[in-house]
Amino acid sequence: MNNIFSDLEKLKREIWHLRESIRALSSVNLTSLQAKVNEHDSQFQQLSTALDSQNQLLQSTSNLVNSHETSIENLNEDYQTLSGNLTSLDGTVSSHTQSISSINSSITELQNKDDDIDEELALHYSRITSNTNSINSIGDDIDSLSSSYSQLVEASNTLYNTLGDLQDDVEENFGNITTLTGNISTINTNLQTLSEDLTSLDGTVSSHTQSISTINSSITDLQNKDDDIDEELALHYTRITSNTNSFNSLNSTVGSLTSSYSELVTAVNTLDLSLNSVENSITGIEEDIGDIQEALPETIVLYDKDSTDSNINLGYTNGALGRTTLTIDLSSYEKLSIYASLNGFSAQTTIYLKNRTLTDHVIFSAADNFTSLHFLKVNIPSSLDKVEVKNMGVYTYDSTTGNVSFQYSSRKAGYFIYRIEGMK
Repeated sequence: MNNIFSDLEKLKREIWHLRESIRALSSVNLTSLQAKVNEHDSQFQQLSTALDSQNQLLQSTSNLVNSHETSIENLNEDYQTLSGNLTSLDGTVSSHTQSISSINSSITELQNKDDDIDEELALHYSRITSNTNSINSIGDDIDSLSSSYSQLVEASNTLYNTLGDLQDDVEENFGNITTLTGNISTINTNLQTLSEDLTSLDGTVSSHTQSISTINSSITDLQNKDDDIDEELALHYTRITSNTNSFNSLNSTVGSLTSSYSELVTAVNTLDLSLNSVENSITGIEEDIGDIQEALPETIVLYDKDSTDSNINLGYTNGALGRTTLTIDLSSYEKLSIYASLNGFSAQTTIYLKNRTLTDHVIFSAADNFTSLHFLKVNIPSSLDKVEVKNMGVYTYDSTTGNVSFQYSSRKAGYFIYRIEGMK
């Protein structure tokens, strides 16, 4: 019977420790896992926010690229228009070049007419031919044309002066001179017309030259803008590539975190099931213990130094040492379990109160290596109204000398009873 009670006490303590360990484990694991789940959930939310931001940035960059592509298309249209205008101007210049060629042909015809002038005017005709040849270079160099025209006018003035000097010499050929003068007047008229045409042509060519310069400047500006746009597009494409890589990396991280989150949820659910199973097992054990306890005598704490109830600690909160009497009504109890501390070594004994012949009882304990034996005597009178703590004793073995010593005292610190239980 005593062994059954002892085993039940041990089982109760083990179940209590097991329950505390499970509660602590449950609290720690669930708290830790919940913290990890919360942490991963927070990271998941942050990555989702970052992913949305990257998507917005990617969309904004795409819109910017589309805008630049539209601008490039517009610039290409402007470039095509300017190229068409340039082609038209080239045609206009070509037309004017043809006009100059036509004028040159007219001048050649005039030169052919000059061949009929008298030999006496050969020197003057030579000068006119020289000026006419200078005029022929108009198609190659407009600036030279203006200079040649000035020379031609100067040569004509010189011719008029020379004609005055030769008036007396050509009287006999007056008729021819008159004809020659008419021809020269016609030539001067033609030259005046030609000068006016050349001046107008020079202005037109100058205007077209300025237009061509403006167009070339515009083309250069467009090319520079196109280069700038190309550089900006390259930068945006680089950013898009970087953002795409970041987006892919974030997607990979989100996938990994999602997998880890699922694993944690699975682990938490598994742990919950395990804890529920253990709790159910403990509940079953407790129910079995309850059934056993119902079948066993009731155990009541009669004295405990650590109790805050004065009816339980009986005023001895440091333990019941020697020469201490604990006044307790024991008449309704079948047996007592007394727990003591003997110089730091735990001790326990069971005293049966019914049908006993002895009133003195000894509580015994020994050191781990058995080099000391510790004893404490208690007395429970037949009146069953108190527990008296008596003297103590200790046997000590000296392994060096082989001697055994004994110490006896009616009261010694470290030797005391700390708990008494009664069973009905």
